[in-house]
Amino acid sequence: MDGGTIYNVDVTSAIEQCREVVDDDADIIVDIAICDNYELSTKTKKNKTALFNYFRSHSIKNYYNSSNMIADAKRAHPNVQWRSLFVEKNGKLSG
Repeated sequence: MDGGTIYNVDVTSAIEQCREVVDDDADIIVDIAICDNYELSTKTKKNKTALFNYFRSHSIKNYYNSSNMIADAKRAHPNVQWRSLFVEKNGKLSG
């Protein structure tokens, strides 16, 4: 996804755009690059402020929404070729 994607990974829209060009889903190849901190921190701090809890819950929600959207798109489009998933870790993409 490029800088135009703000929240989540909208793979379904990309597939719909490809369908405007090709007739068969088997001709669609999907590579996904997530350029954001995709890892969910397991470190917990003893911090009881509302602001800390808000940001922690926001990061948990984003982590699961992004990964669920990719899994849902794969189930919805089984004939699409899912080639690569690159995820940023420590400022570097790994796949």
